[in-house]
Amino acid sequence: MSKGLKKAGKIIGGIEDWMVIVLFTAMVVVTMAIVLCRYVFKVQFVPGEEIARYLMIWCGYAGAAMGFRTHAHVGVVVFAEKFPKSWQPVIIKIRHIISTAIVAILFLVSCNCLMQYMDSGKLTTATHIPTAVVYLVIPISMALAIVHTIVDIKEDFAPAKTETAESEGAEL
Repeated sequence: MSKGLKKAGKIIGGIEDWMVIVLFTAMVVVTMAIVLCRYVFKVQFVPGEEIARYLMIWCGYAGAAMGFRTHAHVGVVVFAEKFPKSWQPVIIKIRHIISTAIVAILFLVSCNCLMQYMDSGKLTTATHIPTAVVYLVIPISMALAIVHTIVDIKEDFAPAKTETAESEGAEL
């Protein structure tokens, strides 16, 4: 696999990691503020509930993209392991190709939905954030998932390095 693709994958992975950390931390902070407002100060923090919900949506979709990078989607792995070991390389290639196709379709559908939200100009109830901003994460996460599955496909179909080529490369 090319150096540029590996470097891009690392950069995207780092951005995903930080995005999930920031989103999750923000969600926890907002949720704690909601609890404090409700039980300590005896006031409703309605915008906070909406913000926490949207942060959870963003965190979940960012985590889904991260799951493609780290191969953390358990159901797909369990399915592949049901086949004999000799079939594993072929099953993995097919799995990555099907995953890419499905995620590409989801990307196109989510872009269409996002365009409808943008055209509608609707705002969220409590915070008056455009609904398009809330759902922008779906095409973003699908695009990142496409990148990760394409990297997997490129690795699957790359010529396998021999041990002597690897040892020669290590000596250089």
